[in-house]
Amino acid sequence: MRNFHLSRRAFLRGSGACLALPALEAMLPMRARAQATTKPLRFIVWTLPDGVRMDAWTPTQTGSGYTLTPILQPLAAHRARFNVVSGLANTPASVVSGDVFAGSHARATGAMLTQTPLTFTSGNNIKNGISVDQVIANMLKQKVPTLRLPSLELGAVYAGATGNCEDGYSCAYLTNLAWSGPTTFLPKETSPKAVFDRLTMGGLPMPTGMAAAPAAANSGKDARYRKSILDLVAGDVAALKPNLGKSDRDKLDDYLSSVNELQRRVEALSTPAGMPPTTPSACQAIPAPKDGTYLGRDRQSNVYSYPDILKAMNDLIALACQCDLTRVITFMSEIPLNTQTNFSFIGVNSSNYHDEITHHGGNPQKLMGMQTVNTFYSQQFSYLLDKLAAMTDADGSSVLDNSIILFTSEFGDGDNHYHYDLPMLVAGAAGGRFKTGRHIAYPSTPDRGAGAMETARRGDMPLANLYISVMQSFGMDVSTFGSVDGTTPYGTKPLSELTTG
Repeated sequence: MRNFHLSRRAFLRGSGACLALPALEAMLPMRARAQATTKPLRFIVWTLPDGVRMDAWTPTQTGSGYTLTPILQPLAAHRARFNVVSGLANTPASVVSGDVFAGSHARATGAMLTQTPLTFTSGNNIKNGISVDQVIANMLKQKVPTLRLPSLELGAVYAGATGNCEDGYSCAYLTNLAWSGPTTFLPKETSPKAVFDRLTMGGLPMPTGMAAAPAAANSGKDARYRKSILDLVAGDVAALKPNLGKSDRDKLDDYLSSVNELQRRVEALSTPAGMPPTTPSACQAIPAPKDGTYLGRDRQSNVYSYPDILKAMNDLIALACQCDLTRVITFMSEIPLNTQTNFSFIGVNSSNYHDEITHHGGNPQKLMGMQTVNTFYSQQFSYLLDKLAAMTDADGSSVLDNSIILFTSEFGDGDNHYHYDLPMLVAGAAGGRFKTGRHIAYPSTPDRGAGAMETARRGDMPLANLYISVMQSFGMDVSTFGSVDGTTPYGTKPLSELTTG
């Protein structure tokens, strides 16, 4: 191939604008398909950091007659609408050479939704798998092309994604849940105002015959401008490809995929004001959040307290669900390991919650501190369930009933750092597909055999099986998910107990 050099500045100047690209989300080619006429189903993942106090989380009884534990008590009003699921294992997170504790937070978080072992690196050669939320989002992009956003990645605390965050593992693994492919994570948005602007750009959908909810005066002009810029970028990419090597062509293909996704979003903003058949008539705007962050990149912009930003993000999640702007959402309440919040506002004084509290070593005071923090998170999660339960969906049922919402952490016990017996609460009835109101417990038997996964409890029920249940609830023909060795499927069946008993 002849020598060819392209400056990034020249390329952007040729496009007429500096285009701020999002992380890649499109894994499949886009095709316009008929609007789905069934009621919407949502998938939400809501995580808390550094494990939980398991003896205050896990019920001692199974079935519908179990007693709520202290940490779950704030969720009492919704116990008929969720299942507590015990004994699930994230075995792919335990694939490691050498010290089984090295990088345990990064491996747990990175593999949580992908169920794939991570490549050990703190450089640019990160490698994971596609996360279950993005598998669903890719399907919805084709099945419901009118969705404004295929997925929404949110967080309460900003954290960078480059460099070494834990024992040589990249920060990308530790600070992100969603992965559109093996080398592409989807960074979370931690500014409530930025999320609000994304959701409401172009106005909220309203019932046919009614005017759209108020939008910014220039939103239509802005959308047309963005579309023209995207057309220019797509043309430049096509012209450049013949001059590039295979590696650069592959990167450019990924770039063009992200441009195509932006194009789809702009077109979604330009659709008529009438709402899709699945959008509830109760879709209503909420007040715009404060313009700022909590512990963000720019500390000058820190205008939120920690409880306030959790509430703001929960309000935005509820808005996105009620107005059917997206059906796939991930939310990280904090960064595992590098937890920055001091929980003194609830009586747990810690400058480093991970080291000072979750490394409890059986200390009763630290265990009580961990329980207090876990209970605080249950209260925040209960607030979200309150809102979703009060929202009427298109078919007359609640938005909560037509959702699958996972409330979980990367560990079980935050002190031992093992990736088995994870805390898992599955809220929502999946549109009537899940039977709720129970504690479902799977056996968890220690496996101390030789090898890199000696603490993984390889016989435990795979977390990946839960994800198979989720995907099948969306009508997807899926029977396996994830892998421990890169070849053999890890999850091989749905959790039948979710739909029976």
